[in-house]
This record gives sequence, structure tokens and C-alpha cells, in this order.
Amino acid sequence: MNNRRGSRRLGAALVAAATVMGTVAGTVLLGAGSAAADPVSLTLTYKCPFPLIGVQPITVKIDADFPKSIPVNTPTPELDIKTINTVGATATQGLNLVQAKTLEGTALADAAVAAPEGTLPVKVPVTLKKIDIPASGEFQIGADGKTPSLTFTKPGEVKITVGDLLLHLVPRKADGSLTGLGEFDSQCTQDAGQNNTLATATITPGGGGNDTEAPTAPANPRATGTTNNSVSLAWDASKDNVGVTGYDVYNGSTLATSVTGTSATIGNLAADTSYTFTVKAKDAANNVSAASAPVTAKTQGGGGADTEAPSAPGNVRSSGTTNNSVSLAWDASKDNVAVTGYDVYNGSTLATSVTGTSATVGGLAADTSYTFTVKAKDAANNVSAASAPVTARTAPGGGGSTVKYGYTLAGSSFIKAPNGTTKLAGGIDAELDLATAKYTADLTLNPTTGDFKVLGFLPVTAKVAFEQAAKTTGSLTGGVLTSSSKVQVKLPQVSVFGFPISNSPDCGTVSPSDINLKSGPNFDPLAGGKLTGEYALAALKGCGGLNDFISVFTAGPGNTIDLTLTPKK
Repeated sequence: MNNRRGSRRLGAALVAAATVMGTVAGTVLLGAGSAAADPVSLTLTYKCPFPLIGVQPITVKIDADFPKSIPVNTPTPELDIKTINTVGATATQGLNLVQAKTLEGTALADAAVAAPEGTLPVKVPVTLKKIDIPASGEFQIGADGKTPSLTFTKPGEVKITVGDLLLHLVPRKADGSLTGLGEFDSQCTQDAGQNNTLATATITPGGGGNDTEAPTAPANPRATGTTNNSVSLAWDASKDNVGVTGYDVYNGSTLATSVTGTSATIGNLAADTSYTFTVKAKDAANNVSAASAPVTAKTQGGGGADTEAPSAPGNVRSSGTTNNSVSLAWDASKDNVAVTGYDVYNGSTLATSVTGTSATVGGLAADTSYTFTVKAKDAANNVSAASAPVTARTAPGGGGSTVKYGYTLAGSSFIKAPNGTTKLAGGIDAELDLATAKYTADLTLNPTTGDFKVLGFLPVTAKVAFEQAAKTTGSLTGGVLTSSSKVQVKLPQVSVFGFPISNSPDCGTVSPSDINLKSGPNFDPLAGGKLTGEYALAALKGCGGLNDFISVFTAGPGNTIDLTLTPKK
């Protein structure tokens, strides 16, 4: 049941992926149209790595309206877009497994607008509308958005293409708390060889080519943050008769940076020093506004540029495997300013980069060992030393919805006949079918010792060993975990008043015990929990001359067991 802590990130990402991709692609790309619009449609496939369920294929169909022609220097209106995507039953089961009742999040889409002026890469954040997750089967998820306004300054052709997608997803329980998945990212990669052009249009001459009106000056300039070598600024958007295309930020009289949005960070500054900044807006006709009011900000002390690397990530561990992926987690690094992300290496090859403390590396071969390291980095591109390596082996087979997970277990068993308690410890490693929520597992119980009072006063000590007689089976449905195990119980040594009366490795029950366990409601497979149950002990055999005497005081029903499961690390 292998920490699958990060590995319980299950189907939450899978559930949201199609919707967010369709929404973001539309939001980023469908906003060009002052002329009559024509319907356009594009279907794309992606590979999205998700912990536990591994790399999954996602298909996205985008439908929208897009104009055939756009006049030069004419801003396009914003357009409303809608997407509806169908989520598969396996992903639904994965979400229910971790008791997720709602799903929400954000996405950051890669897109490109290729025009005569050049190609503009675009990253646009979109909010995924909160949805309720059904108990089973497929369900549909929709999202609405608005396209941005675009303005083109030269005649020619514009082409809109759709790229990769980064999802940030938040599944929640019925009470609003996070599931064991927490908040997590999934970087989806578009399959190669596809036509990813959503639409093309002709930019026609005319339509405002003699624009001579400058934008208004940016208002409310303000410092939003400082470090020892940088100042972050923000301001209110300017207005223009056609459209603002960007802003120039000045450090005194020197141009420090140019941006398209209403915020910027100025770097490479001296520590403990005051700087005065102004901002000017500009439009497509290169009309420039008056300068904003000046804003003064002082960098923090600390000796100049940040040259200190973060500490190496600690406790790197495999948190889940499938036949084609390995999920990893680690403890956060520390930095004198702030850690901004982590690079995960498969051997010497960069496998993925993330901002959090977990990642899933996909595209791996089945039944193969891989060694991973992780490096932390900060905003100044200082990179930590590599973490200690961790080796993980992908699962065998051809994939599907079967995944592996594991727990350690600890607890005790009260044996009714001799009126005593035996401590229990061990582990269980299972393969779970997400589609059915059923699993098979290998159960390991460590040898232990029990102290009993036979007839209420006779002190008996027994060494106890356990052998798995058959695979453990069970299910996790409706938030309740059930488990059925067959265990052969052995008593290799039995002593009374400290004197051995049986010392035989063959001493054990004539038949295995059926141990049926059940959790309470709302069992969280990511956090573990408690299981309880009852079982019977069969009569003994192979215990020597006192076999029948020992058997009388051990065999019988009404024995209880209490266990606590903890996800393996």
C-alpha cells in the first residue's frame, strides 16, 4: 500500500486535464475577431504524468469561432468560449478512492501567436470551475473563459497554435479539507507529429493606420516587493484609443525593462540602496504616454547579488511506481532568499522541473530500475548540490489501471483462550485495480512473543510466527477498507514458568486462520488508519507430547485484532 503519499495523486489530475486544456487553449487563442467569425475545431492528444496512475493519454477537442480576416491596428473583441469534456470512470474511481468530492484548480497554457511582427509566446493562467465528483462512472466537466484582445500592426497572416499545459489541481473532501493528494502539478506534453494549428487569419491593410494618440500615463505605480538585489513593481493599466501593447519601466532615466503586463521586477540592483522608477505605456503605433508618477523603493541589505545556493533536497524517496512512471517526493530545501524550484534528474539527464516537493517521471520502460537525484534552485539561478540518489523499479506489465502501494503495520491481537495479548508488526504490499477498487496483497507479520495467563494464574510465554497461506484480498469502497487474509500461525516455543514445554518448529495450527479486518468510515489511503476484526485459531499439531494440552489453551474463536496502517516511505 509504498508511501503512495505523493503517489495518491491518482486521477485528480486526469479528471481535470481535458477540461483545463480545452479551456486554456481557447482562452489563450480564440481572441481575434473584429470581422465575421467562422467556426474552427481542433483535436489534440497529450501525455500527462500523474503519480500512481502514471502517464495517461488525454484528448482535447477545442471548438470556437475565429475570423477569417483582421484589420491592421484594430483591436479584436474579447470572445466567450465554452468547453465540455468527458471524464472516464477509472479517473472517477481514483478520485473517490481518496474521498475527493470536489475538484478545482488552475492551469497555465503554452500557446503561440505567429504574426508578421514575429511570434509571441503566450502563457495564460485560467481558473478551473469547482465541480462535484460523482460516486461512479463517467462525468462531464465544463469551463468558461474569455479570450484576450489582440492588435496586429502589419498586414499578412496570423497563425494560432496550441502547446503544452501545466495543471495545478486541488481535490477536496466533503468537509472542504484537502485530500491526501494535497495541491499538485502535472506537466502535460503534447504528442509529437500533430497539427496543432487552431486557426489562421489574414491581417488586412487599413483600419486605423494613422493612429497618433498616445495612451494615458500608468496610474498608481507601487513597489510590491524587494530583495537585496531587486525591486518588484506594479501599476494600473493605461487606456488607449486603439490598444496598449506594453510598458517601459525606467530606473531614473535608464530603460530598465519592457513588459506587456502591469507588473515587472527590476534585478541586478545594489543592496540597501534606494531607486526611483517611472513607467510609460505604448501602443502599436509606437505612441508613448507621459511618465507615471515616480515611485521610490529601497532594496534590502545583504551584501549585493545573491550567490548562495540552496541546500540539497533531503529524504528523496520513491512514492509510487507504475509500469511506465516513478513518482518521487523529497523534503524542501532551504535558501537565504527563497527556493524557486527543483530539477529532477534520471541519471545525468534532466527529467522534469517542478516548483513543489514531488514529481512524476514518465515515459519509462516497464520492470526497469532507474536512479534519480534532485537539485534545488533559486531566483538567481544558484543550484544546489544533488540530493542523495534514490533507485526505483517500474512495475512489470503493460499498464492499465493496476497500481502498487504499501503500508507498514503495527498493533496487537488479544487471544481469548489463554487470556493474553500479542504485539504485531509487519507490512503489506498491494496491487490495486482503480476501476474496481479491489486489491490483492502480500502480508508480512514479524515473529513476536506473547505472554498469557492460562486458567487465570499459570504464566505461559509463547514465541509466535506467521506464514501467509494465500494472498490477502480486499477492497476500498465508500471510504471503507476491507481485508481478508489467510495466515498459518506457528508456536516454535512454548514455556511455562520459564521452562520450555514445546520447542518444535513444526508446532502450529492445523489450518490457516481467516482474518477479516475492516476500517471505520472515511479511511484515507494516503494517511493510513486503523483496522479491526475477529478471527479463530484452529487446533495445534506438531507440538510434541503436550500438543493437546497446549492446543486446549490456544484454540478457539473470539480472538480480536487491532492494527494501524502507515504509508511506507
